[in-house]
Amino acid sequence: MSENNIVLFPIKAPNPEPESLSDNEIDILIDSISSNVITNFQEMGYDLSHSNKQIGMIVEAIRSLAYSLNNKEHPFQEFSDHYFDEKTPGVLTIKASVATLKVSE
Repeated sequence: MSENNIVLFPIKAPNPEPESLSDNEIDILIDSISSNVITNFQEMGYDLSHSNKQIGMIVEAIRSLAYSLNNKEHPFQEFSDHYFDEKTPGVLTIKASVATLKVSE
């Protein structure tokens, strides 16, 4: 305590530099996060048995983020750059119609 009876809390330490993950560690991370997302929907009573494409999109978006954070490329990085706009910092908008989506072969 200080002289004025004020409790001085420790200042939060800065976040450490993230570790670079191996491909196997990235896969384990993606499995864990994806499983949690799917489990949360199921626990809320949603039937996901006909949602394979949407679940695939979520899993690949998570994979893209993990790859990006580990300085690796993933096709969804180009997808998100093309289809999302951030005119206002922190606010994403879809900038292209889904009808214009082209899947490269």
